[in-house]
Amino acid sequence: MKLQHLTIIFVIIIVPISLALSMYVQANVDTIQDQNNYDTKLYNATHDAIKAFQLNTTSNDYSSVSDSKIRDIQASVSTFFNSLGTSLGYGDSNRYNLQPYIPALVYTLYDGYYIYTPFKNTYNGIVEPGLKPYIYYSARYVKGSDNDFVVNYTLDNLIVVYGIVDGEYVTKTGYLINPDNLEGSEFSPDRSTITGKVVYKGVEIGKEALEETIITDNNGTFEKGTYRYINADGNKIYYDPNGYTATSQDYRGNTITTNYHFFRVVANEKNWMTEDSLVTSYAITREDLQNLANGTLSDHSAIDYYKQAYEFTLWANSHLDGINKNHLQEIEVNGYKSTNIEDFNNTGTDPIFECSSRNDPEAKESTFNEHRRAVIKNSIQTNLNVAISNYTDNSEALGSTYDFALPVLSEEEWDIIISNVCMVSFLQGIPLQSKIYNGYAIVANNVNKEYVTGDSLYFVHEENGVKTYHHLGCSTLNEQLEEDANLTGFLNINFMRQSVMNDAEELNYYYPADSVADYNCVVYDNNKKLLEDVLEQDGYEIQKEAYYRALGREKYNAYKLNSYLNLYEITE
Repeated sequence: MKLQHLTIIFVIIIVPISLALSMYVQANVDTIQDQNNYDTKLYNATHDAIKAFQLNTTSNDYSSVSDSKIRDIQASVSTFFNSLGTSLGYGDSNRYNLQPYIPALVYTLYDGYYIYTPFKNTYNGIVEPGLKPYIYYSARYVKGSDNDFVVNYTLDNLIVVYGIVDGEYVTKTGYLINPDNLEGSEFSPDRSTITGKVVYKGVEIGKEALEETIITDNNGTFEKGTYRYINADGNKIYYDPNGYTATSQDYRGNTITTNYHFFRVVANEKNWMTEDSLVTSYAITREDLQNLANGTLSDHSAIDYYKQAYEFTLWANSHLDGINKNHLQEIEVNGYKSTNIEDFNNTGTDPIFECSSRNDPEAKESTFNEHRRAVIKNSIQTNLNVAISNYTDNSEALGSTYDFALPVLSEEEWDIIISNVCMVSFLQGIPLQSKIYNGYAIVANNVNKEYVTGDSLYFVHEENGVKTYHHLGCSTLNEQLEEDANLTGFLNINFMRQSVMNDAEELNYYYPADSVADYNCVVYDNNKKLLEDVLEQDGYEIQKEAYYRALGREKYNAYKLNSYLNLYEITE
């Protein structure tokens, strides 16, 4: 055969193959590009949604109330669909067009989580999207005939215990700590309570003087001021030296003049209160109020935190002793399992609630924390599987025939989910060139009123009349601190811009902790030691005292669980 013939045959065979391979490679390249594009847009939409949730809860004094929180989440869901739909070019019908591809959105909060997913309405049989009932991070334990109780966990060391404990029905809420860390405190003779000074990890926890900048609505006029305050039963009691004078008449027609100097902020307005009413209504004394008026050390929230945590821990050590993962029982509420005991084979059999240096509830590697994290992960994973499986059964009514499934998340991703207030979004079933898109995004919300961590605290220091806030390990701060320096820590939300709206729907903005961010450690996130290094090394006594005092105060006054009753019917 002539060479020319072989060349023609070669071209006839190879060129189509080359073209096919080229098209295949290009299709895969286009698919990867489209997938990356969808990943970016999904992440951005999730970020926008959690940012909306953050802003709503920051400016909402009632964000820990259930109905208010639901409204904040629903607004966040709307933001997610609008952001994702706009970026994908769906126009005004964002939710309608995207819903068939969104099997679930998850909002993990301080003590539980919401799952937004379409479900069949039992009243009309119509499949419609919405928030499923709130699911607590819960586990049920049964030990013998005298112990059958539920523990609601949180993202930190606060727990709620309710049910039969040692033969009696109890409801207990409190923080677990390592009681050994309180050596040096002044105890009662039987060491059941702390009666005097509080020492935590070698640092004495004292009272402190606090102040805050607020804006109130005075008959439609914005009124800005910086006031000293004291925390009492989760409320801030402010002191105004100028005060407010009110007149009234008694039944004889005599004029009565009352001078007010203390107030709470209710619905953006000053709610004036007398000293008598404060002493009667709150855990506050006349001495506290006098110290507040004088500008001396008055707030003892941090002291109360360590005292109450110590007493609650002793109760847990005494009454929940011996409880381990082998005592877990499965519980189910509203079709959701709160514990799937088959997945707890790796959490060990050491006692969960016996707190000591060996099992420090504030140490990540402790038995308590390993188990707590396993409960949270297990609950979210189990119920997400249920929600997405149910979505597959109902998806045809929403215009999709894709077989939806929960993706396999890495341990690093699970660590973000079970360690933060965050949002997880799922986008599945969209055709992409040669494959079907199946993606998810996880975005944490590190600014909120509920969850207090060491990294969420900033510390204010005044130098030459200028207040600046820093990370605890900031080298600039460490150089400025003198032996008697005043260093006060606050939750990061206090350094964010907040707003007040009057009846005319006008907005005015303010910063509660009115101070300037240190450029190097806060803005540039540089020039600082790790928090662990500061707390573990010598020579940082001022920082340690400020840290443990701020952490105790903010935890004590943060959103706490109520004593939940009738959440689960505990039966034999």
